[in-house]
Amino acid sequence: MWISLKIFLWVLSIWCILLIFIVWRFFYELSYYEYLSSVATENGVRYSLYKERGFGDTAWVVLESSNIENYKKVTHMQKPLIGYTFPMIMRNRNDGCNYDNPKLLIHEDTYLIFERWGMYHSIYDIQKGKIILNYWDIKQEYKKQTGYDAYECSVEYLNWKKKNLHDKIKIIYRAEAH
Repeated sequence: MWISLKIFLWVLSIWCILLIFIVWRFFYELSYYEYLSSVATENGVRYSLYKERGFGDTAWVVLESSNIENYKKVTHMQKPLIGYTFPMIMRNRNDGCNYDNPKLLIHEDTYLIFERWGMYHSIYDIQKGKIILNYWDIKQEYKKQTGYDAYECSVEYLNWKKKNLHDKIKIIYRAEAH
């Protein structure tokens, strides 16, 4: 009896470990990156935009992809991206609105701008190699600055985004032009 209980527990343990591995692999495969587009500076530095898909909110990742072979076929990156060898420039999480038509723009070979739904969301100084403005979680930043929860696509939230992201980014790159 005691030996059969030990065998049963051993078999049960093996099955649990196998089940955990299968579930982990399932979630890992459903979490992937989809290549969207690329832009390049005049001296050939390429930046690529990827859409992060999975069970969480959609997010966008911008990589400096000049040295990445088959950059259009990158589907998996180590998560979290901290310490990863791909040179990640910006990361931006979907906040429930303004998620259509994401794209990258290069302004006068100086600034890399991430735009979605016609609204600027992030800006990177190419020459200095420095992020100027980029919030991973815009709703969290809104709550931190205003003390209120962000209701998806509310007029107040959209006005805050326009003032604190879009308009600030326009001021930054226009100042350079003058």
